[in-house]
Amino acid sequence: MSLERRQAWPALAIMGVGILTLAITLKAAQADMPVQPPWIMGALAGLYLVLAMLAEGCRWQSLAVLAAMLAAHAFLALLMGWGYAAVEGQPRSLVPALQHGLWDYLPGTALQFGFACLVGIVLDVWLEPAPQAEEPEPEPKAVPPPTPGPDLSAAADLQAALEAVAGLAGVAGALAAAEAPLAAGVWARDPQAAWQRVQAMVKRSGAGLHTLPLDRASLLIRSEEGHTAALLVTDALDQQQAHEVLRQLWAVGQREWGGGE
Repeated sequence: MSLERRQAWPALAIMGVGILTLAITLKAAQADMPVQPPWIMGALAGLYLVLAMLAEGCRWQSLAVLAAMLAAHAFLALLMGWGYAAVEGQPRSLVPALQHGLWDYLPGTALQFGFACLVGIVLDVWLEPAPQAEEPEPEPKAVPPPTPGPDLSAAADLQAALEAVAGLAGVAGALAAAEAPLAAGVWARDPQAAWQRVQAMVKRSGAGLHTLPLDRASLLIRSEEGHTAALLVTDALDQQQAHEVLRQLWAVGQREWGGGE
């Protein structure tokens, strides 16, 4: 519940005390001033109905607002009737005091109407659901620029190209083979064993370009006409970049092997 809503009713009570005091003070200096003609009271009730419908529409809340305004008017009229009787020196019981406050002093009746309208406004606000605080839109995450791959066009030979590829973040191993396998990275210790494992994959998958997922890594293989290039990459390297690196490595191999890309 918002602080403004919690403060509304105490503020309204203070306003009611002020209106009551004003009406009794005015009545102490004046004689009775009956409400004429009597149908004015019916017109006030009709105004309450119109205000309730304007505030809440054709819903059950409009009946609650209407009832609250009528009750506030009657309650303040009763207090004013007792106050009038006190300053007049003529004590009155409940019903006579209510009638005296409602009918016998027109300025007091007008003040009752204003107070009842305030009660309706406050209740109307209370019956509306509290506005939900809007959640701030999450800021778009900054996408880091792709890590540029090595330019293998100036590599002195295939081994140098393999070493450059293996130094790229996200590349665990690089291999190229025609007759004798060459390797770098994790495959540099035993290129022949790495070549045999890659060849087993090639025999199973067939010639062409293949990407084989291996837990958190991927094995990229390109094999054509007895020539093979392979990369073992981790998730740190984007797949599109990995294929571009493999394409460059294949181009270097084709230059050394004497074939076209």
